Amino acid sequence: MRQRFSWMLACLLLPLLASADGEVDSLRARMMAAFDRVPDYRVEMTVAIDMPGMKVSGKRIRLDFMQPDSFRYKAKGFALLPKRSVSFSPRSLFEGLADTRLLAPLDSLPGVTRLAGSYREGGETAEAEFWVDEERLVPLHFSLSLRGEPVLMMDTEYTQVNGEAWLPRRSEMRMKLDTELQDFYEKLKMPMRRRKQLQEGLGRIDIVYGDYELRDPDR
Repeated sequence: MRQRFSWMLACLLLPLLASADGEVDSLRARMMAAFDRVPDYRVEMTVAIDMPGMKVSGKRIRLDFMQPDSFRYKAKGFALLPKRSVSFSPRSLFEGLADTRLLAPLDSLPGVTRLAGSYREGGETAEAEFWVDEERLVPLHFSLSLRGEPVLMMDTEYTQVNGEAWLPRRSEMRMKLDTELQDFYEKLKMPMRRRKQLQEGLGRIDIVYGDYELRDPDR
């Protein structure tokens, strides 16, 4: 009887699981298609960093983005944030993300799809959550938890440039700084570079984007 019940339960759940996987794949494909339509561009970034033992304000960076997912930048004496935090490409955001699933919508977030998954590195598993704007197909929020504790959050606002692409206007990142997390952040290409004299605590990075120049794709 128990085997028969298990088989019946599996028959009921499999269509739901397949539907969820299909929705995640569809969302990812639509995000990639929207991102692929973004032309190459140049942007001026103003960065402020507030971390234990390190404070930077008003640092200017000129970044050139080239499809499909590469960039170069110009800034003196400054280590730029890793790829996953800069390009906003779905390919970078979803790279290494497993066990993806849709979360129940929230009434306080109309027009937002919530997606969850996990990253596995070095024997550790971190749970991630994304909020995606259903109309613009851009990531609004990203959070990462390790061992049940939040360690990183990133929120991004967007602006429409030249009536075409929706590109970042402002990003805010908050993170826990911990010597044990350095390897994990680095492997995941998160906004944390190895520092020999790391002071533990809470860190914050704010980036304001402006003066966008979209490149003519025919050039």
